[in-house]
Amino acid sequence: MTTAIDNAMGTAKGAIGNATHVAKDVAGDAAEAVKGTADDAAKTAKKVISFLRYMDIDDVLGVVGLRRNRTNPLAVAALIGGGMLVGAGVAFLMTPVSGRDARRQIRNFLETMTGRAREEADRLAGEVKEKATEVAGEAKDKVSEVKEKVTEAVGQMGETEGAAQADEGTDERKGRRRNHQAQVS
Repeated sequence: MTTAIDNAMGTAKGAIGNATHVAKDVAGDAAEAVKGTADDAAKTAKKVISFLRYMDIDDVLGVVGLRRNRTNPLAVAALIGGGMLVGAGVAFLMTPVSGRDARRQIRNFLETMTGRAREEADRLAGEVKEKATEVAGEAKDKVSEVKEKVTEAVGQMGETEGAAQADEGTDERKGRRRNHQAQVS
């Protein structure tokens, strides 16, 4: 009976060893597959990031079928203001008021709006004047800088020419002295 138990134990140990070996192989294959998938995911993420790095807001909006509205803000303000005036006019004309009162209210409204428009125009003119003065000052500074650089460059050219002429004069004097010494000797 001990032999039968020993045989059963040996068979069980062999089966456990085989199962352990198969489990290790399967686990190793699974680990390699996961590692390959993780590498592929990392490469794909890197490509997506490099693609997104060069996209701007217009590209993103284009992907979802939208685009940025590039209208002039002054045109939008003018349309809104015009709409408000038309709405106010229609509301005023639909209100039950006598003709004399209506004319008085219209005159008061127009005087108020004219005053506001003048104030805004004066404010904008002041801002434009300030900006023009600032730009003129900057331009004057730039002209002064360029003038200084040109003056400096001309001065350097004059120094170079003067040094060259002085060298030529020295060479001529030396040549005359040699000629004179040769004649005297």
